[in-house]
Amino acid sequence: MRACVAPTAPARVAPAGTKLVERACRIRCAPVTARPKRGLRNLPATVRCSLAGDTTSTTKQGESLYVDAGDNTLVLQGPDYKGEEAVQVSNEQYQWLKQWYPLSVIEMLDPDRPNKIYLFGRELVAWKDHNDRWNVFDDACPHRLAPLSEGRIEPARDGSGRKELLCAYHAWRLDSDGKCMAIPQAKAADEETLAAAPKACARVHPTREDHGLLWVWGENGPDAMLESLSTAPNIVPQLNDKEGWPLRNTWLQRDLPYGMDSFFENAIDPAHAVVSHHNLVGNRYADPSYFKCVTEKPLDNNAGFRCHLDPPVPPFCNLTPQEQDDVYVAYEYKPPGYMQIDWKHKGGAALCTAHFCIATKPGYCRHITMSCGRGGGGEDSRWFNLNRFTFNQPKWQNHLASPTFIHQDMVLLHQQEKLVEKRRLEEGTKWLQSCYIPLAGDKMDVLYRYWLERNGGIPWAPGIDPRLPPIETDESKLFDCYHSHTKNCPTCRAAMENVNKLRMAFAWLGYVSLAASAGATASALSQGIPVPLGWSAGMAYAAFNFGVLWYCCDWLYHLFREYKYSHADNNPFLRMFAVDVLGFPADEQ
Repeated sequence: MRACVAPTAPARVAPAGTKLVERACRIRCAPVTARPKRGLRNLPATVRCSLAGDTTSTTKQGESLYVDAGDNTLVLQGPDYKGEEAVQVSNEQYQWLKQWYPLSVIEMLDPDRPNKIYLFGRELVAWKDHNDRWNVFDDACPHRLAPLSEGRIEPARDGSGRKELLCAYHAWRLDSDGKCMAIPQAKAADEETLAAAPKACARVHPTREDHGLLWVWGENGPDAMLESLSTAPNIVPQLNDKEGWPLRNTWLQRDLPYGMDSFFENAIDPAHAVVSHHNLVGNRYADPSYFKCVTEKPLDNNAGFRCHLDPPVPPFCNLTPQEQDDVYVAYEYKPPGYMQIDWKHKGGAALCTAHFCIATKPGYCRHITMSCGRGGGGEDSRWFNLNRFTFNQPKWQNHLASPTFIHQDMVLLHQQEKLVEKRRLEEGTKWLQSCYIPLAGDKMDVLYRYWLERNGGIPWAPGIDPRLPPIETDESKLFDCYHSHTKNCPTCRAAMENVNKLRMAFAWLGYVSLAASAGATASALSQGIPVPLGWSAGMAYAAFNFGVLWYCCDWLYHLFREYKYSHADNNPFLRMFAVDVLGFPADEQ
């Protein structure tokens, strides 16, 4: 079916095989053809039908309409996208496992122990050898498939200085290439032959290190190394250009209780930022505004898509014609798990925010992000001011502050994906049928969801139940900071230990001061002599101050472990931050 267009001549009788779509005005459609199975470039902002279902969905007046014209062609039309033309795409399916994935920030891996990591439900183990090279195996000993992540990294028995991965079940040893180096239970005469068998080797994944991240190839096997050499990961040029982009914060890594698809649906949605992140990057009452997403790079099955905002809206600028004219904002998604936000000011200031995300288990993902920038005219703008705050912080402080942002939409995303799945299963619908998408600003979400659906969704490992876990109601698990970040981050772990030492010291000093004050008073009263008011008052005052310091350290200590947030309460701490640091008007709610 080609795009429906308003007739310029008197309407004609539709020929056989033609389906008419009625709206407030009379429109005409070409004959309906079979919808394509693969491929897409542009998608409309307003859609009310399944991407895999009926392609003749009707819209209310003023809404957009997408038209699937067959032969892998899609047409955008409607008031927000008038003039956008049909685009032809290939029928190729995305090869999920023949890609590079950032497993972890390297400094958040323990170099002295095996590290268990999940990718699409597949259990992997990462460990560092004697050449300071990180290796990734399937987390299963070739003997009886016991988890190698529960094993040990030990020196080789031959005294060569090499390191080997020892399975803690039967002490089989594997070198960095996955070759079996020892089978203690074998006869001495047979050990070498048994260890040389192909089935005695671990299943090894190609690895590489870029940007301070450990990357792993999605497949193992004899062809994986050759295939990985011909494919580059999603390298961010700005992060490698420290002279051109000298301002930067540090890598932040968090394990989140919602899926990778929900993460990207959220991350490429500019409209949610000033609402979900109220008092931090925007104001939910004053900042929401109309914008549309203008395609710069049409959706390609392997290269993703790129759109800029027209006009730019908060939090990237204030809602004034001059500021909106001075700022350029673009979002780019690159399969399988990378998104970038580019912000540029006419005066020369610029920012780049890189977001990586991998699917770990159904209902869980790992998010890795970093921002960089350069100065120039426009540094006093709203978005630059917010990011500059992160550039000036120590690493542990930057990490400690991140839950104030991430946890603001934690509950929303954690529950939303379960509610969408529930409705889809109940009604037998796709994502677009389950939701109501009437806005131009939703275009990038529609593009991403279409790309995901047409490529079969997330490729969970065989045997993994893809259904989402139930909604978590225990806030201590949902808003956890320790297991999702602190325990894996050496900087935050050390900072938490130091804060705890200060907390205990202030508690002890406060107790001693209070005891000294009370002891002096009691002693004077028992001896019938005047109470030494100066001493007692001084010690009591010292105890009070130590108590305040203890409270502050206790507050910080618990932030390393947990940060709860509720939209029912306008957090006064964030309100103070928005006014004092970001310069928001003090009279806003």
